[in-house]
Amino acid sequence: MPNSTMSTGGILSELNSEIEKLVGELEEELAGVHHEYNRRTDVHNREVARLEQEIQDKERELFQRSRFL
Repeated sequence: MPNSTMSTGGILSELNSEIEKLVGELEEELAGVHHEYNRRTDVHNREVARLEQEIQDKERELFQRSRFL
């Protein structure tokens, strides 16, 4: 026999509240994942730009040295 202290509507309302709570938690977690992904992408892009600049600097340096040989 169903629990007489909680009606079907009450159970559904409670279930709906729990689902909304879980959805909110998942949305927060997803926002955190997006933030971390963007941060890591920014760090990666800065590192790539730095390495590309180092390569260009070395190429220029080698070119300058080869002109004096």
